[in-house]
Amino acid sequence: MKLLGLVALIAGAHAAANTDEYIYVKTFGAIKATGGSATDCSGTPGAAGAKFLLKAVQNMAEKNLMSSLAGYCLSYLQATFEMISGVDTDGSLYIAKDTGTAGKYVIEHFGAPFCHDIVNEATHSGATYFLSLSNHADTNCGGSGTATGIIVKIGGSGSRAVEMSGTLIKGKSMFGSQLQGPFSDTLCVANAANLNQYPHSIPLEDISVTGVIQSTTTTGTCNVWSLAATSNKYTTQILKSSTAGDIVVRIRSGSGSTAACASGTTVHNITFSADARGRFASCVQAKDNTTDAVVAAGYYKLILDDASAGIWPNIKEFPTAAPGTTPGTAPASTMHVSAALAAALALIAALM
Repeated sequence: MKLLGLVALIAGAHAAANTDEYIYVKTFGAIKATGGSATDCSGTPGAAGAKFLLKAVQNMAEKNLMSSLAGYCLSYLQATFEMISGVDTDGSLYIAKDTGTAGKYVIEHFGAPFCHDIVNEATHSGATYFLSLSNHADTNCGGSGTATGIIVKIGGSGSRAVEMSGTLIKGKSMFGSQLQGPFSDTLCVANAANLNQYPHSIPLEDISVTGVIQSTTTTGTCNVWSLAATSNKYTTQILKSSTAGDIVVRIRSGSGSTAACASGTTVHNITFSADARGRFASCVQAKDNTTDAVVAAGYYKLILDDASAGIWPNIKEFPTAAPGTTPGTAPASTMHVSAALAAALALIAALM
């Protein structure tokens, strides 16, 4: 039991300084044949642009031993690279650090959603990648060395690729999570429609990369999951509520919804509430942003990245004694220790 307590304390200390590596992805143009015209990610993302943060797998040799891919895995429809709710996704990918080549991050594909059932690994694993991403804010237009874009579909009616850039986010604290839904039940077990999932790596501090902002404000980071027209985007945004302990996932879609997270005809809010100890209900029903009415068959589940255990973007403080009362005291009641010191003390205790 002492060992379990030590592991928990060390995990908490790591989570408080979650400085793993993330890739900020932007797409340019529509999906195309892999043998199509050369790509250079020039200009700004156009009408077919998507943008999102993905956590990078750090050790390829241990990828299958990871207990959670929350924050890593992107699911989509291979024929169109659509990631919106209601689309029956049939492929997925994550980005992994190539430990053999400095600054290289390869794309791993799966023939099913949720990053299971890797396909054709011998022939295409790492076939497209981002290069020269060694320092924070380094950006590269992904491809295979022949400027064909990042492969998102293999075989079948022909391979497909999307022009996309990758920017390395390094040395910044994040809150990693995965949003799944919609479900039709309060346990988030039964699918209400075509189930999808969205990796949400939430910055906990300012990031000096265009398009990524500090999410612990009421503005939040805008994630765009659709290659649809400019005025019909599917976006998600995680906002810090004015209520301590609450974070709100806002999903926008329909006519008028833009890549800047402007509201369209449909806006749903999903509020996850954590208490002072960090406990929260992971399955929550969405509500209409205008009427506050619950959305039928609109339950969503928030799954945390292992490294984010013990942190929350909007902390709720422990209650204090009411004015005029005399709370009980205990020896050293005002003494506080850091997570690192607590872990060290636990290690000493475990060895005694």
